[in-house]
Amino acid sequence: MYLNNLKLFVLLAFLMYSCSTLSGCKKLVEVELPIDRNTAQEVYNSQILTSHAITGIYSRLAQGNDFVGSTLELSVSPSLLADEIKPFTNESTDRKYINNLNGDNSFLLWNPAYKEIIYPLNSIIEGVENSKKLPNEFKNKVLGEAKFTRAWIYFYLVNYYGDIPLVLSTDFKVNSNLSRSSKDQVYAQLVKDLSDAQLLLDSKYLAIDLISSSEDRIRPNRGAATALLARVNLYQQEWAKAEVEATKLIEDKINFDTVALNSVFLKNSKEAIWQLQPNPSDQNGNINTPDGRTFLPSKAKFRPLFFTLTNILYDDFEFGDQRKVKWITQTSIAGINYNIAFKYKLGNKDYSTNSEQQEYTTVLRLAEQYLIRSEARAHQNNLSGALSDLNVIRKRASLAPITSGSQEEILKLIMHERRVEFFTEFGHRWLDLKRTTTINEVMVKICPQKGGVWAPFKALLPIPFNEFRTNPSLRGHQNPGYSEL
Repeated sequence: MYLNNLKLFVLLAFLMYSCSTLSGCKKLVEVELPIDRNTAQEVYNSQILTSHAITGIYSRLAQGNDFVGSTLELSVSPSLLADEIKPFTNESTDRKYINNLNGDNSFLLWNPAYKEIIYPLNSIIEGVENSKKLPNEFKNKVLGEAKFTRAWIYFYLVNYYGDIPLVLSTDFKVNSNLSRSSKDQVYAQLVKDLSDAQLLLDSKYLAIDLISSSEDRIRPNRGAATALLARVNLYQQEWAKAEVEATKLIEDKINFDTVALNSVFLKNSKEAIWQLQPNPSDQNGNINTPDGRTFLPSKAKFRPLFFTLTNILYDDFEFGDQRKVKWITQTSIAGINYNIAFKYKLGNKDYSTNSEQQEYTTVLRLAEQYLIRSEARAHQNNLSGALSDLNVIRKRASLAPITSGSQEEILKLIMHERRVEFFTEFGHRWLDLKRTTTINEVMVKICPQKGGVWAPFKALLPIPFNEFRTNPSLRGHQNPGYSEL
C-alpha cells in the first residue's frame, strides 16, 4: 500500500500537446509530484492542473502494456481464477489459474489501487475542498468524479479481499497504521461516495475542461454513479433500491440503450455508461484496447496467444446464441483450433482508419442494468417483470424469450445470462459466484480440472506480504488460509 512512504505522490496528467479534449490527444504523460503545501496550492488553484490531475487517474487505469494496476487486471485475473479462460501455455505454473495464490504472487490489485488510485484521489478531494480559487461548479464536478472513482476501486478491493483498510485521507501518520475496516463499513462508504457523486455530477458527458460537453463517454457522469450504486445495492441484497437505480438508466432512452452485439464495445456506444480511452504507453502508435491486444492472437512467434477460452464456458452457450458467434472466434495454431474472446475485435496492430470503428474499454454498460433489475425484481417476486428484463438481453442474442418459471428457476436463468453476457469483463463471473454463495459448489468441481485443489478460504485473496512489514496494524490479520511471510 506504500502508506508509510515519505515520498507519496499524486499522479498528474499534463497534456503535452495542444488539445481541447482528451480524445484529441496522442499521449498522456504521467508526472510524479511530491505532495507538499506549495505543490498542492499550485495544482488546486488551477482549473487546468486540477482537471489534468483527475484525468491522470483514468490514464493510468487505461494503460495496458502490463496487467498491473490497469483495468485489464480486473478482467484477466478473475477470469483465470474462475472458469472462463486459461493460459495458452504453462497452465500448471499459473498460480491464478490453479487457484494457488499466496501473498507473494497475489492478484495484482492491492498496491496499485492504494498507491496509484486511492491516494491521488484523496489528495484531489482534499485539495479541491480546501481550494479558495476554484469555482464551485467546477469543484463539484471534480469531487463527483473523484468520489465515484474511489468508490469504484474500493468496490473491487472489498470484494476480492474482504475487510480492508479504508483510506480516506492523505494523512501519513493515520494511513501508515490503519487496521482493516469491516466489509459493512466499506460498503457504507461506497454508498455515501456514490450518493454524493450523483448529486455533484452532471447528467451529460464532459470534456477534459469539465465544462464543455463531449460525445466521448470517458469521464464518469451521473449515469456512471447510478450504475455502480445499482450494483452495490444488488450486492448488498437491497433489492428495491437496486431496482430503483437501474430503472433510472433503463428509462433514460435519450442517453442509453442496448445496441447490436458488434457495436457494444465501440467508442461512444449508446450502451456504454462509462468507457476508458485506450492510452498505451508504448511508442508504436498502438491505440487499441488492452483487451483486444491481450485476448486476440499476435503474429509474434514467441507469443501467438496469451489466453484461450475454456471448454466449460464455450459449452455453456445455448444453441443459437449469437454471442457465441459474435463475441467468440477461433484461431488455428500448429493445426489446433482454439476459442478466443472476440468482444474487442482490434488487436495488437489492427486499427481501422474509420474513427467510428475505434473501440474503447467499456467499464459499465446498460445490459448489466437490465440484469440487475431482473434479479432485483425476481427477489421481490415480480417474476413477470424479471422475465421482461431478462428477455431484452436474450432477444439481442437471438434467443427465444422465457415465458414462465418459479423464482428459483428464474434466478438460475439470470445467473446463466450474466455468465454468457459478461464473460472476461471485470470479474463478473467470479464475483457472482461469491455473492450467490455458489463458489464452493462450482469450484470444487472446476479447480481439479485446472490442476489445483479447492478450499473455501480461496474465495478471498491474500493480502500481499509487504503490507505486514510496513503496516503494524495488519500483522496477525491476514485472510484465513494464507501466511504473512
